[in-house]
Amino acid sequence: MELLYEIFASIEADVTQPWLGIPLKVAVVAAILLGGLTVARFLAIKFWITVSVRVERRIWFSDVLESANKIGARVGNPGWRRNLPRSWANLGRNSPVWLLRYSMARRLVRQVSVKELERMTKRRNTLEQLSRIPKRVVDFASRRSLVLLASGAAVYQYERPGRTRGDLQIIVDEIPRVAEQRTWVPILVLTVGVFAFTRSGNLIDRIRARDEAAKDVNRMLAELLAKLSKLDVALQEVHENISAYRSAYLDVASGAAESGRTWSPEFGFESDHYGPRVSLYGRKSLEILLEEPEFQRLQCALEAVADHLTDIREKGISSVALRILSPVWEELYNCRLQSHLYHSTSRYAVGIEYSMLGLGWMKERLETKERHFRRLAKKDDRDDGELDSKLVEESYHLDELILQSRLAHCQLQKIEKFLLKRLHGTSLTKLVSAVGHK
Repeated sequence: MELLYEIFASIEADVTQPWLGIPLKVAVVAAILLGGLTVARFLAIKFWITVSVRVERRIWFSDVLESANKIGARVGNPGWRRNLPRSWANLGRNSPVWLLRYSMARRLVRQVSVKELERMTKRRNTLEQLSRIPKRVVDFASRRSLVLLASGAAVYQYERPGRTRGDLQIIVDEIPRVAEQRTWVPILVLTVGVFAFTRSGNLIDRIRARDEAAKDVNRMLAELLAKLSKLDVALQEVHENISAYRSAYLDVASGAAESGRTWSPEFGFESDHYGPRVSLYGRKSLEILLEEPEFQRLQCALEAVADHLTDIREKGISSVALRILSPVWEELYNCRLQSHLYHSTSRYAVGIEYSMLGLGWMKERLETKERHFRRLAKKDDRDDGELDSKLVEESYHLDELILQSRLAHCQLQKIEKFLLKRLHGTSLTKLVSAVGHK
């Protein structure tokens, strides 16, 4: 406050007229507050983004490899899993640093189960929700009315030090007397009537246009809720078969059908165990699984949602829809659905290819990495260690991608819950509606 009072003193020295000095002081305080809130908002958004995209295992693959190498497990060498100590009691040292390295290295040979993915999803979703609180607090404090009120209070305290409570008491005492006179009511009604009459055409048209746009958006959002519900059900059906998708992906990546050997993160390559899986899934197991009915339903549902959002944009009411959906804008952003309301290029109209929903990224990701895996698998002097190391890294990142897909399920449910409340109403809206009818 001392620095602020020094600024006020310099303004009074340069500006002698009170009617000009007081608004200038309010403007200076408002500018300082807005500057500080802008910085705080930037930090809050950065914190939210950092938490929402953070890796659940809290470490990168290179750090895990380094920890495994330091305790004697050379990842990539044949039989490196057997060289990894089976428990912390078998470590060469029992220091806390070695225990930490051992716990990190054990993750290389343990594929995350479906139940663990569920728990990881709940943890990350909870953290992501909590990370939004600072941003929302700063957004609320950045409202112009609150900034002007705080600026006026600071200037008032400077102009009339120690008199705030007495002045507030005087205002409270005057309220009953002003309410009894009632002369201000007809004056206010007359003022509003004159304003509406002089600008009748423009004002009425704007009110009608806003009401019609809101009605159209509410109708289309009700239809969007039905399409999102179908998408959510289809996504859940795909997630029930996540283990088969993950095994099929790693089979194709490792070239198991060509070599006649299976590969898994826990054991690496194993021979003479692939025959039954070939007869079950076929030679191109991933491609066959991606053609299953549940995945096709997911793709159709996602394309239906994308087309519906595109219709909202093409009708020119996307800005109204975005304003209504502002409480769940983060969920729309995380699901990459907001792009259909903003953009009109074909890239964003594809649907599943550029969305985190579903498992369409598995096929696209495999197409970009298949050449690299095939080059390693078809070397004359086959280096199983190098291929095994790459597959371990790939399975590590694959779990993270599947986790992102499962998080989309939580985001969809929150969007659906918001639309349901808007469609059926909350306790407050029902109470206000009942009072209005009476």
